[in-house]
Amino acid sequence: MKNKEKYVDDITAIASNGYNIAVRRVYEQVVGCEATDCRDCVFLEGNCAENRQKWFESEAEPTIDELKSELETVKKERDELRARLEKAAWYLAKAIKTMEQEGANE
Repeated sequence: MKNKEKYVDDITAIASNGYNIAVRRVYEQVVGCEATDCRDCVFLEGNCAENRQKWFESEAEPTIDELKSELETVKKERDELRARLEKAAWYLAKAIKTMEQEGANE
């Protein structure tokens, strides 16, 4: 997801008031350009307009909450795979035991 998609509501609200957007370095908070000092903005280095356009088109960094959610999903998938492996191991052990018993009976 690109920044322009992730922050569409903030960008729209700021632009509808006639302001350019700025992104504060801390927490990558999207604000109106008039609401922050240039030295606190990620667009400070070089040309603001060019940097802003590059930021719009770049991939958005995930938030802590998004990362936590993704981690929980991965943990759930891991636990499900572990359960399936344990079940498969049980069936395999049972099959081996049956084969050994059949071999001993011959």
